[in-house]
Amino acid sequence: MNFLVSLQHVKNLTQKFKVKYVNMCESEIYIIHKGNEIMEKFMDEVVFVNVDDDKITFGKMFGEEKKLTGHKIVAIDLLNHRILIEKI
Repeated sequence: MNFLVSLQHVKNLTQKFKVKYVNMCESEIYIIHKGNEIMEKFMDEVVFVNVDDDKITFGKMFGEEKKLTGHKIVAIDLLNHRILIEKI
């Protein structure tokens, strides 16, 4: 049995099931505002997250980083490559 899947096959499946295609290991970061009513995209193409108390650092593949203080991660959606955060 062959478990290798081509990138084109993944794209075809995401179109078939109407799933937004995102690169395999990159995520989008969204900040939730006003009691889960508004989501604002904070960063995309994130490949690492570091949490240190109330400080969160998000980083891209080639070194770009953004930091937030006073926020917490409330959900990680692995299927759709999304990380949701909100103010503490």
